[in-house]
Amino acid sequence: MAGDSPAAPVGQTWTTGLCDCCDDCNSSCGIASIIYCWMRPTTVCPGLYTMYSWSYRQKLRATFGMAPDPCTDCCLQFFCERCSLSQMYRELKNRGINPANGNSSPSVHSI
Repeated sequence: MAGDSPAAPVGQTWTTGLCDCCDDCNSSCGIASIIYCWMRPTTVCPGLYTMYSWSYRQKLRATFGMAPDPCTDCCLQFFCERCSLSQMYRELKNRGINPANGNSSPSVHSI
């Protein structure tokens, strides 16, 4: 698309593992998790969450130069969504972006 920043070269990896959820536990994380779990089942089409977060994971991979893995990413979002979302949050934090503030650098502005 016009105006999109070019993708980083492929070869990067995640800075944390999928199951490293307890590495960033704090009160705001706990409150956000409770709200998320409370709201998730009330949506008209819960599958939309999976599709949206899957596309976001793909954008995150492209922005930071991680090899595309659409099948694995889709399965992670469907079966391990909370762990995957936590991993994406940690990735942004580890790369100097504070998702809680909506803060993003120009290279990830399109995410």
